[in-house]
Amino acid sequence: MRFVLVHGASVGGWCFDWLVPELVSRGHEVIAPDLPGHGDRMNEAATFDGYVKTVVDLIQPDDVLLGYSMGGWVVTPAANERLGNVKHIIYLAAAVHVEGLSMMDSMKAATAASTGNSDQPAETSSYLDHVEFSESGSGFATPSKEETREFVFPDVPEDIADLIYSRFTEQSLVPQMEPIHTPEFWKSNIPRSYIGYVEDKCVPVPVGEYFADLLGVEPKWLPGSHMGGLVCHAKETADAILDAVLGAEAAVT
Repeated sequence: MRFVLVHGASVGGWCFDWLVPELVSRGHEVIAPDLPGHGDRMNEAATFDGYVKTVVDLIQPDDVLLGYSMGGWVVTPAANERLGNVKHIIYLAAAVHVEGLSMMDSMKAATAASTGNSDQPAETSSYLDHVEFSESGSGFATPSKEETREFVFPDVPEDIADLIYSRFTEQSLVPQMEPIHTPEFWKSNIPRSYIGYVEDKCVPVPVGEYFADLLGVEPKWLPGSHMGGLVCHAKETADAILDAVLGAEAAVT
């Protein structure tokens, strides 16, 4: 199988450096591109259309798309444009949009709904409660290393935590404010799976359950934090990804 992995906010394709070898060692091809404004494309303008086009241009017949964190908001519209070419979509500790809402508004809706009363302030926090917005209001960055580690990857060894934090960059708000429309995806029968991490503070379990419900699937939970799951539990993550894809294939046949 061929996997196209789509990264989250403030990082790049490098966030999959621990997962890619696990999938490759099992005989699969993996592509983990940088989105505009991230990684090696840091100097490019970050736009939602640019995010989606990056993925759409890579999709080949029978590809498996995987959206991690913010990448969940990207793989859905990409699949919406290539319905006949996508074999399966994996949402990994990912966000899923409410039809017609932007990334930020979808996340606000999810955190509110996960409390059981959308009219009351959300008791479940998300990444929106733990970022620092720039003075210009054009983006947000992670706070100090200590705060970021506690929130995003508390279970990662110190040396790897230092490396990860050094590679975090400011996330543009431009893509986060764009309404997302994927009417054909919601009507499609593309197999989809949701995999989350039980210690995730960026996409907590109640929020992940809300997203899984939007997709109409039962979530699979793995040990680990939001990014610690990718780093410290890469083998279990790869196993869960392959189980989801192969299980869906078996169900069809």
